[in-house]
Amino acid sequence: MNFFNKSITKRILGILLSATVVCSAMYGCSGGPSNDESSAKEAVASATSKPPASSKVDKVESSKPALSKPESSAEESSAEESSESSNTETSIGYIEIVENFNAEAVGTNSINLNWSSVSDISGYEIYRKCDSTSADYDKIMTIKNSSTTFFNDNQIVAGTRYYYQIRPYIYANDKYYYGEFSATNTFTQIADVSEITVTARTSSSIAISWDRIKNATAYTIYRKDSTDDNYTSIATITDWENSAYTDTGLTVGKTYYYKVDAFVSFGGESYYSNPSEISTYTPPEKPSFTASYDEKTEKIKVSWKAINGAEGYSVQISDDEDGDYDSYDVSDKLEFELKVKKNKMYYIKVYSYCTIDGEKKFSSYEMKPLECGEVPKVHGYDVGDTYIEISLDKQHMWYYKDGKLIVSTDVVTGYKNAHDTPTGLYYVINKASPAELVGETWDVWVNFWLGVTYDGVGIHDSTWRTGGYGGNIYTYDGSHGCINTPYDAVKKIYDNCKENTPVVIY
Repeated sequence: MNFFNKSITKRILGILLSATVVCSAMYGCSGGPSNDESSAKEAVASATSKPPASSKVDKVESSKPALSKPESSAEESSAEESSESSNTETSIGYIEIVENFNAEAVGTNSINLNWSSVSDISGYEIYRKCDSTSADYDKIMTIKNSSTTFFNDNQIVAGTRYYYQIRPYIYANDKYYYGEFSATNTFTQIADVSEITVTARTSSSIAISWDRIKNATAYTIYRKDSTDDNYTSIATITDWENSAYTDTGLTVGKTYYYKVDAFVSFGGESYYSNPSEISTYTPPEKPSFTASYDEKTEKIKVSWKAINGAEGYSVQISDDEDGDYDSYDVSDKLEFELKVKKNKMYYIKVYSYCTIDGEKKFSSYEMKPLECGEVPKVHGYDVGDTYIEISLDKQHMWYYKDGKLIVSTDVVTGYKNAHDTPTGLYYVINKASPAELVGETWDVWVNFWLGVTYDGVGIHDSTWRTGGYGGNIYTYDGSHGCINTPYDAVKKIYDNCKENTPVVIY
């Protein structure tokens, strides 16, 4: 290829065996110059059409070089002089500057670079930095095609301004000749706020939180209610680590909508993320109530005070704290009565509610236990009428369901004074049939397993036992803490027992 001199000027640019450093770190620019030209990342962009551009970017027109042109060495100067006097070397003329160099951010992690092609050159070098105070750029791409006018930089982070320079080059006489730099810059979009959640609600306040956005300068919170058409900015939080806000002074029984966006301030301008949205409501306050039991009428009586904004109330009662509750709607009264069984413990909850957008919205609740007569206890524990009882001294186990004895059996518990079975109130935390039991010195399968503690104590069959159960076996051939049970007995318990059944060990 021949390159012709411009008649306006004859300027031979210095030879630069270009040092290249590709800025490939995802979180910023780094690195220093390298003398290995072949190690630089080189590619030919395959597309020359301008891709879709995002909004909110700054454009800096092409300019004169921001980096000084490398000085030629003595050897390069000699080669330059030789090129003018020799008829065997190609003569290199003025290299045009790259025009219309623009950078456009696409979302949070991509920047598109576009420029006008320069004729009669070998290609382009693209440099980048992310610190406006630094004079050092890193080369990120060598394009070996003069007709390529597009490059996508996807090794970037959100909420950061990036500065770019591009220069054309000619490779001839086994040397590189460079044109002057053109410059531009842009700002990547800040990441979107996500995972907005409601963390607390009262009749007059709503608390929300969201994921922190790295590099954010601040957050803006917007709100509207069901009667508003547009959002209004209600707060700005200037600490990016503080990703929570409590909105107060609200009206009970209304639906509220919130939006939160993050933004970065740079050079007197703000760059915003896309806002995220959530809706919630203000329920009425929970009622505070009193509950009593009348032994003559065998009735529970519950009463409470009126709640502002409440349309009605719901009373829920159960004889199992963690079980199913019977619900009773009370729309026009502030008290409730219910006949119950004697000598039992009952658990009571009272809610208030209002109708929002056609649906009942309930308050939180206060729960109170109430003894109705002489409530029997198992070794001091109120476990209702369905439970498993285990006596270590008697080496015996009983299972009661709805007050009826289902199983009574001898057992073998933990080896006394070595692997004692723990005492106290526990619950059946899991069931499995069959189950593999693995420990320090054992790996066995059992037919029925009812887990009792989180560190591995449970009730299970032990078909390997040939010496029977009960008595003082646990003092010389006890288990590692589990309750070894005859096959038929543990099967019957397994078939009739649910998870969360109380287990009293004493």
